[in-house]
Amino acid sequence: MIKIAIVEDHHLVRHGFIETFKKIEDVRVVYDTDDGNSLFDYLKSHTIDLLILDLQMNKMGGLEICKHIKLHFPKIKILVLTQLISELSVSNLIKAGANGYCSKLINSSEIEIAIRKIMDNQTYFDSSTRAILPELLEYKSIIKPSTLNQFKLTDREIDIIRLISQQKNNEYIAKILNISPRTVENHRRRIIQKTNQKNITDVVTLTLKNRIIKLEEL
Repeated sequence: MIKIAIVEDHHLVRHGFIETFKKIEDVRVVYDTDDGNSLFDYLKSHTIDLLILDLQMNKMGGLEICKHIKLHFPKIKILVLTQLISELSVSNLIKAGANGYCSKLINSSEIEIAIRKIMDNQTYFDSSTRAILPELLEYKSIIKPSTLNQFKLTDREIDIIRLISQQKNNEYIAKILNISPRTVENHRRRIIQKTNQKNITDVVTLTLKNRIIKLEEL
């Protein structure tokens, strides 16, 4: 029997997953919650095989939960289900140790395939992530010298990009770097201009590709 826990802060979505899993042989949902801390308390006295995890939640983000689980309960497999499909979110979750990553639009037959593969010590990424996965894995696996900083980014700007890639907000970055949130915002605009990108997410992807920041640092 595969014991599953679900962390999802939308009740109807969570209930829908529970009903779906009832139809899958040898799978049982033993715990569901909308809060990562509640899950951590549950795991102090119970065991699960697989965690179904939402990425974007109000109380505690899925990435933070993923990191905690892999640090303290490394045998638990993690399948992330989310509406957010981006290079940054996928790369962060690969680094954090997630075993699979799927859109919430996944159908019942595909989620069963995902569960079976993950429990067989494989990874699973649905069609919405497979297109960007090979390039992301290349970033992670190839060891090569850092590309020259052709964009003439300052050390402070690189620090800010690194913190943004870790999903830190302006207030947090300002506190860490001992500057004002307004200064952080000015840096963000200047970074986008210097790299000629549309937005800060594109900047993070660009700096990952050019090894100015590395997945190992996220």
